[in-house]
Amino acid sequence: MMSPQVTTTFIPDPNSESSYIEVEDIEIEQSQYRVAQGPPFTAGPCIEFNGEELRGVSLKDAFSSSFRKGDLQSTKMADGRTESAISSNTNKIIIRILWQGCQPFEFSIGVEEMAQGVPKRINKANLAHKVAKTVRRFYYGPNGYKKDATWDQFPGRTPNQVPFEQLVLVRLDHVSQGSYQPVLVQRTTKTIEFLDMNHSWAAVS
Repeated sequence: MMSPQVTTTFIPDPNSESSYIEVEDIEIEQSQYRVAQGPPFTAGPCIEFNGEELRGVSLKDAFSSSFRKGDLQSTKMADGRTESAISSNTNKIIIRILWQGCQPFEFSIGVEEMAQGVPKRINKANLAHKVAKTVRRFYYGPNGYKKDATWDQFPGRTPNQVPFEQLVLVRLDHVSQGSYQPVLVQRTTKTIEFLDMNHSWAAVS
């Protein structure tokens, strides 16, 4: 079994000139949804989510109802109010989660809203908000995640061991007509401080 992809990024510590924040992202291993039968399917572009300094948006933040408004102060997304580029002719899409060790999970969300009496796509921040609600439903809902036969093959990586509050939505992949699969990472941070003038490092939190 291959190890999940890990990405490490260093960003300035806003509270200190002598330290940085180490950000570690560990991918959430999922099977990729594939159409079993039917007419040929051509995937549209993925929908990416980015904050001010880092890729992705925190699901903990996106779950808040204020996030869906899309203002920069609440979301830290420069394009939060941008209309989401959903490749579908319907007013709903299916969000599919194929978390390794779990049975497939899907949930339908609305992707249109009325603006001066005319329907239009919801903005990217609102889309992230609805995905966050879907993932939380997968975590805690009455019809949430259920173990499959491979559960024990992913120690430390199953939903009961990855806190919802650490999940980050990186993008949505268009996987079938009218459905998308969220690409998620588990994000942890710690402060790295200079020990001496030669720029040696030490983790302090």
